[in-house]
Amino acid sequence: MTQQLANTSSFQEHMEIEHQDYKLIIEKRLSSGFTSEVFKGTLYNPNDPNGEKIVVAIKVMRSLEYAAAQRLFQEEGMTLSLLMSIEKEWNAQEEQDPPIKVAPVYYGMSEWNGHPYLVMEFIHGRQIPDLLREYGHLNEHDAARIAWQLYHLLNILHVKLQKTYIDLKFDNLWWVEGEDGSPGYLKVTDLGTLDSIREKQESARLRSIKRDLLLAGVYLCGMVSGKILRYSYGELLEQATPVIHKTDVSWETQQLLRWLLHPNPEARPQSAAEVEDRLKWLVDCWDKDPQNLLSIAENNLSRARGSEDGNEVNKFARKARVALGVLHKKMAGQFTPEADSLLEQVNEVLKSSDYLERGMALFMGRSYKEALSLFETGYEWADTPARLRQWAVLTRLAMEADSEQFDPVKEEWVAILELMNAGDLHAAEIRIRELHQFEGMVAYQSLLAECVMNIAMENAHREHANQHYRQAAEHYRAALNAQKQMLYSEKVMQNETGDIRPYAEDMERRSRGDEDGLRMMRDVLQRLSENPPVTQLNEWGEIAAEQDQASIEDGISAGSKSQLSDTERGIEADVEEAFSITLDRFAFSRLLGEAIYQSINQHQFLLAYRLALIGSRENPPVNDLDTARVVANDFWNANRAFIEKRHDTVTQILAGLLFKAIPGREDVITGTARWFLSRMKAEAEQTNRPDLFRQSAELARSLKEDDLALQFIKTSEDIETREKDKATKIVDEQIQWMSTMLYLEDPQGVSQHLADRTAPASFQLIASRLKEVAARMVECRRVAEPLNYRLDEINEIADNLAAIQTRVQKDRENDAQFHELEEKTLADLKRQRSRIEELEQIPQQVEQLGISNASLQSLSIDISQNQIRFLEGCYQYLQRYQLELELVKGYIEWVVPRINHVGVETLETILKQVQEQLNFALRQLDEVKQLLNQGNLNEARAQLTSLEAEYGRTPEWKGLKDQISKVDAWRAWVEENTLVLGQGLFDEGILKTLETYKESGIPLVYLQDRLVHQYLDECLKSLGNKYKELDKNDPQFFKIVKRAIRVMELQKFYQAGNAGGKA
Repeated sequence: MTQQLANTSSFQEHMEIEHQDYKLIIEKRLSSGFTSEVFKGTLYNPNDPNGEKIVVAIKVMRSLEYAAAQRLFQEEGMTLSLLMSIEKEWNAQEEQDPPIKVAPVYYGMSEWNGHPYLVMEFIHGRQIPDLLREYGHLNEHDAARIAWQLYHLLNILHVKLQKTYIDLKFDNLWWVEGEDGSPGYLKVTDLGTLDSIREKQESARLRSIKRDLLLAGVYLCGMVSGKILRYSYGELLEQATPVIHKTDVSWETQQLLRWLLHPNPEARPQSAAEVEDRLKWLVDCWDKDPQNLLSIAENNLSRARGSEDGNEVNKFARKARVALGVLHKKMAGQFTPEADSLLEQVNEVLKSSDYLERGMALFMGRSYKEALSLFETGYEWADTPARLRQWAVLTRLAMEADSEQFDPVKEEWVAILELMNAGDLHAAEIRIRELHQFEGMVAYQSLLAECVMNIAMENAHREHANQHYRQAAEHYRAALNAQKQMLYSEKVMQNETGDIRPYAEDMERRSRGDEDGLRMMRDVLQRLSENPPVTQLNEWGEIAAEQDQASIEDGISAGSKSQLSDTERGIEADVEEAFSITLDRFAFSRLLGEAIYQSINQHQFLLAYRLALIGSRENPPVNDLDTARVVANDFWNANRAFIEKRHDTVTQILAGLLFKAIPGREDVITGTARWFLSRMKAEAEQTNRPDLFRQSAELARSLKEDDLALQFIKTSEDIETREKDKATKIVDEQIQWMSTMLYLEDPQGVSQHLADRTAPASFQLIASRLKEVAARMVECRRVAEPLNYRLDEINEIADNLAAIQTRVQKDRENDAQFHELEEKTLADLKRQRSRIEELEQIPQQVEQLGISNASLQSLSIDISQNQIRFLEGCYQYLQRYQLELELVKGYIEWVVPRINHVGVETLETILKQVQEQLNFALRQLDEVKQLLNQGNLNEARAQLTSLEAEYGRTPEWKGLKDQISKVDAWRAWVEENTLVLGQGLFDEGILKTLETYKESGIPLVYLQDRLVHQYLDECLKSLGNKYKELDKNDPQFFKIVKRAIRVMELQKFYQAGNAGGKA
């Protein structure tokens, strides 16, 4: 059981918990995984009623058995907190408006039932991959803003936190639309999968950073082009150049993409900061209107021309070119003459600082030596060194050949270089081979070898992406051999392609690993096929084994490997090993998909699910395997739902799977769904639950078993009819019992106990009865609500129960006060008797002292007065209290003989005092009665309450209290029936109630209500109209007459008289 608790977060929808100084309401589960769950919720300050209610996401650690997962969970909270602080500081320092908040706002970490949880901002946006699926691509402005903010986040992670992503997933990028004209912004979720680079060696540290930078570049390319380049483990699996050429974006975005996705990893950016700066300028330009962009370009052009520093010239000229490139896109290519002129001037400045343009001019002027010098010098500095190198090789060819041989075909060679630069390598190769007169020259062989190398590299990348590693290795070797024949081959390897040899060796190694890995997968399939389908299953849906419910639930929660059989664990281990050594991902994924479907077909859902988890590590996902993973996950969740008795969820999941109609897998899915149907049918028959038969019917319809579905529906309806009859009988019995307990039928009913105050109420008995009624009320409502049966009566009884409970509580409090006074009165009487006895001893003691007769007579009078007051106290007690009647009667018997000795005169004095006291009490109660009869209800109520402690036990006080209660009930009844009384239609229930109140003894001043009088007038008119329409021989005629007589009698009584007075 301990393990079970450790793997269940216990967070439930609609629960409310304390979070630091706030209240946190859990509203909806958004997702659930092995180690954590994510909920949507609301955070608010209970001490600030006008405070904002914040919509939040709550990430809860559900599985506590994985130390690594716990560590990452804790680190995610720390990362969120640090990022929020760093971003706040950066926004203030840079005066950024609106501020950048890429990381979700963090509201802290805490624990609930031992499970850590994080509270963070709920993202009101859309995942960027969803936007691409809907629109194809994003506009360049939004894409640039997203990329800028993403590289801004990476810069903070790499520099401030010394962390990189383990896996920066595209699905974790969210776009949030701006409000009130403000721009949209990026939000990044799941910051728990970060890797520390603080202790890494410089090479490993830089490799991790560049992996993040490359993947962010892949996502930028995908956002503007709609195509996500193939990528895996820090390397591109296809060339980006063709995609960039086809993408309609501004000049700077083209430049950035070439830089970020350069074929040679060494030529790519080294830090996020340098990319962030360029993207920030690009976004700033997109935020400006066209006229401002023109001014920005003019200003930067002026600064470029005014500088003598070559780097400064290039910097400001590029900034002007970025502004003009954005302006060109904003104006849809329709430049004004002014903008055209400015663009031409900016290009001239760039060309003047451009080794390529200057070298080409010298080349065309046949100044080959000077041109070669510029090309070779510029090669060391240019963003695109390949073009400068190609022109350098062509210049060497021109210098190697004589002018008569070269000049006639110079333009042809220039065209060939343009083809090479455009990536049309096959056409360039053909045209080079046609110029075979240069065949013996080294420069000719170099240009031809470059075409061969690049074609081989394209083929290698394609085979690599398709995971055909042997073919990829052959192409890499061909590219390597061609590279050796090129001029500047060492520089090509350093600045352009990188070293090709490791790629070739890696492909050869992968090819050897594939053979072993795929052989293992085929062996797994063979072992699965040799096992017959599982028929004897436990509740977990796996191979039969005795397990208690706690361990089953543990398996549900954790998807634990321990729930697998020994054979299944062996299969999973082999697939794990095959995954680790097999690099032909397509072949591996195909075989893994087969293994997953075979496991599903044998109802081994946990094995299928865990095999699917192995496949989920593939990035990017393979379509067929991704589908198999979804199917395995759905069946595993369906099995969990079945065990947890969430049969509607089972039906929904299976209906979705059947609707998808996955080609080639229909038999597996349909067969497994039929197996679930047989389980559901068996449980429905065992439990006799109509809802389960209806769920079975839904699943049967999804399987196109309409006749079986109708049979299930018929069974469900039969059960519901029987259950309804049984339920209505239970409700009838419960209502009768509760009515008896609360009202008049039972002499021991609660109301009778409260009404009869002549004997002390047993509050313990009353409380016990009320508790039992409340318990039955809950059960009665539970049965009645699904049927919508007699709910009004149940609600009425519930209201009366609440009123009685309130009255019991009040009476209990009053009774406690009453008994406290009674105890005090008894104590006073006891003290008075002791005092009398002491006084009676004094004359005997002082007579011997020779005290005068006058003093003795005075002492005797004092004793008599104490005796008289004591007797008065005894009689007052008998009027008010009943706890110690016999004791007080004994006091009276004790004191009366003593008083008799005082003589007739003293007795007359006592009687006179008692009579005055009684008259005073009657006058006070009579004043209450007069106030009540005059309509001064509130004054009468207040005065009667003030007399309760002294006269609450007297019949006169109780009678007045009863009349006030009746007046309250009358007023409440009139208010509740205002609508019915206003309609003026005959109603038997209304008439009976009016007749009851007529005989109730309530003062007329309260009964003379104008609304009641109007009702009786209208009712009599309505009956008169019916009376005129009927024939005297009609049986209804005399019925109408009788009704009219009843109304007339009531009309006389409820006359309008003093309506609207004090009552």
